[in-house]
Amino acid sequence: MNLYEAQSTKNPNMPLRGLIYLAHLYEGYIAKNRLNLYGTRLLTLPTPRYIVLYSGSHNEPDCKEYYLSDSFNDKSSSCLEFTATVLNINTGHNEQLLEQCHLLYEYARFLEAVRKYLKNPSYNTAEAIEQAVAECISEGILAKFLSGHRAEVINVLLTEYDANLHMKATYEQGFDDGHEAGLSEG
Repeated sequence: MNLYEAQSTKNPNMPLRGLIYLAHLYEGYIAKNRLNLYGTRLLTLPTPRYIVLYSGSHNEPDCKEYYLSDSFNDKSSSCLEFTATVLNINTGHNEQLLEQCHLLYEYARFLEAVRKYLKNPSYNTAEAIEQAVAECISEGILAKFLSGHRAEVINVLLTEYDANLHMKATYEQGFDDGHEAGLSEG
């Protein structure tokens, strides 16, 4: 049972999220296959694997594992472990994977185009995303998907980048407020 998730921010809570997703999937699997959870026979379940495809802008390694047990306040008495394997799919990372999965390669190229235009001061966020979408369609990168879902893709990206900007501004304001409070208290 393979679970895949795309993530644009570093998030050490991915194992907990994955465990929750997996529990729901197993519930569905047990119900669909009419398995007797309370019976005396051991159930055979699909082996789980949780892969997170990281596409954020922070420099992350090609592969990193996060463990649920890192969240436990007492690891010595734990009876549970869950691993989230995070694969960096940005340009220059996991090139063999991107060569083997052309769709994933195109997704990485699309994100690279979005970032390129966002760095260009000639464009506001909406214009930058629109330019990236247009460029990718013209180059055949996710062309069919982007052509059919253009407005939806632009809206999702605008929402994501506005949220990131809001989080950054909130952090900076909180930092400044704390710094001023510290100075006033001596």
